[in-house]
Formats: sequence, structure tokens, C-alpha cells
Amino acid sequence: MTETNPQYTTEHRKEFWDRLEDCRSGMLEVSGRFVPMTHNLEPEDGRIWFLTAKGTDMAAAAAANAESRYIVSNDSTALYVTVQGVLHRSDDREKLDEVWSAMAKLWFDEGRQDPDLELIYLQPGTAEVWLGPESGLKFFWSVVKSKLTEGEPDMGAHFQLKF
Repeated sequence: MTETNPQYTTEHRKEFWDRLEDCRSGMLEVSGRFVPMTHNLEPEDGRIWFLTAKGTDMAAAAAANAESRYIVSNDSTALYVTVQGVLHRSDDREKLDEVWSAMAKLWFDEGRQDPDLELIYLQPGTAEVWLGPESGLKFFWSVVKSKLTEGEPDMGAHFQLKF
């Protein structure tokens, strides 16, 4: 993955994945509408994984390799991102074991063997990322300091990634 703006470094990419991993959910676009979803990350393979039910618009979109967007806005991690990519379905049982959680068990009564369970992933193409200061206190201090010194407060970073 490379940034579209060369002034941003490998640390920005790592920061993107780290903060996204600290978030638990976002809104996944399916057929022009956004649906709340819990994501599972595998930064090593560059994919964002989801569990859904067969017969849903989301499962159909993944089967058709549809274009999609995933939006995360999380104040506690100061991550605001739009990821654009393509949805895919997967039959990878090992990956299902990796992304399975106690929360998923609430949705699928028969667990990982539930015949209604569909494993899908978003293969990112691009992302527009805003990283705010990591804590509200740090941001507040940065603003106060800037007023006292006539400097600029730390507003975080804004960059685009290409995967």
C-alpha cells in the first residue's frame, strides 16, 4: 500500500490500521445505503472482514464483487475514514475461525457451522483518512499552548492511501 501524497510516511499507514483495529464498527455501503457492521481486520492481507447472513443484500453484493465504501467515525480513537473497495465472499474456514467472536455467536445460533453464515471482505482500493490528536486532553492542551505562543494547534493528519 502506498500513500498518494509522498509527504506521508509508513507510520501513517500503520497508524491507520492500528486505529481502525481499535474501533469495532462502522457503516458499510450496500446497494446505495449504509448498514452498521462490526469489522475484523487483517492488516497483513490488507482486507477488512465481515460476517453477514446469506440472502441479504450484503451477501449478494459480495457474491457480485460490488464496489462499496466503509465509513468509520470514531471519537475515542480520533479516526475518521472512508475506505473504497470491492466486496468479495469467502469460503476460507481458517479465516472464519480467526474472525469469529462471542458477539458473532449472538447472531448465528449454530455458531461457525450455521448454514446462514456468510464470510465476506472488503478489498480496499483507496482510503481518505483523518487522524485527530489521540486524546481530547492533548488536543485541548495543544489549542491552549497555541494561543499562548501564537503557534498552530496540532489538528492531526489528513491523507489518502492507495492499496
